[in-house]
Amino acid sequence: MRSGNFLEVAERTVTRLSRGLVWSGMAALLAVLALIVLNVLLRGVWHSVIGVVQIAGLGLVITVALSLAYTTTSDGHITVDLFVRYLPRRVQIALDRIMAFLNLVVFVLFTWQSYLFGRLSQVRGDIFEPIEIAAYPFVYVLALGCGLASLAVLLKLLKVLLPGGKP
Repeated sequence: MRSGNFLEVAERTVTRLSRGLVWSGMAALLAVLALIVLNVLLRGVWHSVIGVVQIAGLGLVITVALSLAYTTTSDGHITVDLFVRYLPRRVQIALDRIMAFLNLVVFVLFTWQSYLFGRLSQVRGDIFEPIEIAAYPFVYVLALGCGLASLAVLLKLLKVLLPGGKP
């Protein structure tokens, strides 16, 4: 299998996975919104839902973590090119490659550390008070999102570094 074909297949696979995860993230966001609306309505009639702040926060962790790879595959990250656009094209390409490599390093470190923290949290039996939900599954979701984003960044980096690659 040629490297071009491998990259295309890997890129399609990561894109499909990231789309699936972003839909899961949107479902989590919808659940958070429904919970907040329910909490506001119940507050006026009865009493607030216990742990709504913690549950909403966990839902937002899921939403953000599961959307990282999609944002990467769809080039949705914010870039500030106020000064870079005035540089020569070759310098711009070199800076893009350097930034992609640094982005990869950051996502790999986030993935690794999230996984390690998830293991530690699982072993210690960490829970979120007052709802008493285990913390480690949410940390693993973060590691999953960062891991898939790492793969997306790696594929983009390989694409521009291989002969004939375009930034």
